[in-house]
Amino acid sequence: MDYHYEKGRRELEVLIQQDRVRCIYQAPCLNLSGPRSRKEERFTNSFAKYLLQHLVELGSIQPNKRCQSYSCPHHGQTSWPKDSRIFNEKRLVRAIFNQQRHSGNESISDPDNCIGELIDYEIPLKQQMSGDPAGDIDLLGVCREKKIINLIEVKILPKKSKRDTLLRAVMEIFTYYMLLDRNKFLDEYKDRLPRNLSSPSYQLVVCSQAGSLSAEQMKNFQTEQKDLLALIEALANQIQQSFLFCDFTIQGDETQPQLRLEEDRFFFAENRSMAVTKICEIRATR
Repeated sequence: MDYHYEKGRRELEVLIQQDRVRCIYQAPCLNLSGPRSRKEERFTNSFAKYLLQHLVELGSIQPNKRCQSYSCPHHGQTSWPKDSRIFNEKRLVRAIFNQQRHSGNESISDPDNCIGELIDYEIPLKQQMSGDPAGDIDLLGVCREKKIINLIEVKILPKKSKRDTLLRAVMEIFTYYMLLDRNKFLDEYKDRLPRNLSSPSYQLVVCSQAGSLSAEQMKNFQTEQKDLLALIEALANQIQQSFLFCDFTIQGDETQPQLRLEEDRFFFAENRSMAVTKICEIRATR
């Protein structure tokens, strides 16, 4: 039996048995993507098959009882060192938000409304500031005509590795959806949401930079990783919401988008624009 698989399966078992399923997306094994034993079965597929057997536990994740507001005073600013050469997901998320909000939609090509009209970024899910592992929803978008709220997880192409697998990204945005107190969320964002969104649908979006591991996997997981596809379909049916998978490129430099700093706000550098392409959508079927 493969050592890495057995170690990873034990990691998942411990989280489930100790009622820590809300942390399951942080299990290191979910970022293993290589082959398993002589059958060359991908770890991603193997762990997806395991999680598929524990849908009841995944569906038991309860919303965080967050005392503070989800709607933080975000103005596209940063408190980090004023060095635009430093590139990470948080800075890219702020650049995307600022670019659309301040420069107009012409700087971001998104014909399928994969991200939609952005209304916020880095929505915190922690119940308390310390001791809570919950992260932030990267981007919050709205498709007004379809009455859909997009919860968006952004994955970049790092310099030294391809990092997060598609399975990790799927479990991350699924967990965030489950942790979100949607009644509290809708009440706090009612001034920024369209009036006809009193009972919206949610779309769980994985938006990966072209060339990253998660972007490469989403293009062939329907044929090569059928257990991962089965898991996504099962999760979509469980929550009666859809998953959307898309990739993005930055004109001029796909591997490290250049950012510029202007009054503590991050934007794409001059002559840079973003193009988002829909790869596939998994909808609930029941």
